[in-house]
Amino acid sequence: MLADTRENHEVKEKTLEHLCQYAKDGLRTLLICERSITQTFYRSWVYKFEQAKTAINHQALKIRNVVAEIERDLTLLGATAVEDKLQDRVTETVSSIREAGVKFWMLTGDSMETAINVGFSCKLLDQGTQIFRIDQASKQDIMKYLTMVLKNIQRHERQREQASRNHSSYPEYATVVTGGGFLKIQQSLRLLDCFMELALTSRALIACRFSPS
Repeated sequence: MLADTRENHEVKEKTLEHLCQYAKDGLRTLLICERSITQTFYRSWVYKFEQAKTAINHQALKIRNVVAEIERDLTLLGATAVEDKLQDRVTETVSSIREAGVKFWMLTGDSMETAINVGFSCKLLDQGTQIFRIDQASKQDIMKYLTMVLKNIQRHERQREQASRNHSSYPEYATVVTGGGFLKIQQSLRLLDCFMELALTSRALIACRFSPS
């Protein structure tokens, strides 16, 4: 999508640093790019775009293909970040739900870092929550991770029982899974079983980088 230029590489490196910090701060981010095109190219592109919008068959695919023609060789200018404040009484409502012993699952299109930050801000998570992150690159890596986590949970549950007898507190669990990770999990019944075991053990689950489609 970005043009392969030295200027883009320099700006990209700095912009990625800013995006990571913005995500940790729970801010909504937007990349800003530009591209100079000729009037001839623009007229041709608009015609193809209008044709795609009125297509009867494979309309969505045709629109994506036409859009891809103009969203390339871009020059990165930077990024913006804005605070998307929670609605009134969200924090109190989530806290009440958790105190009632109800497990809470949150679905969002945010990045993992932003989603976790929002989880803290709305009291879905707290500093004592042990967070398990599922964003591994392959099904094999996810399986290894889930197997390790579930074994650790079994050991922790035995410790939790002992802590309960001693009137000691023990951390709650939360699972965070990306859309890409969940797509891989859906492709294997064994993976899905392990994931559901972890999800049902967790007090909260955050599904991030998900879209309505």
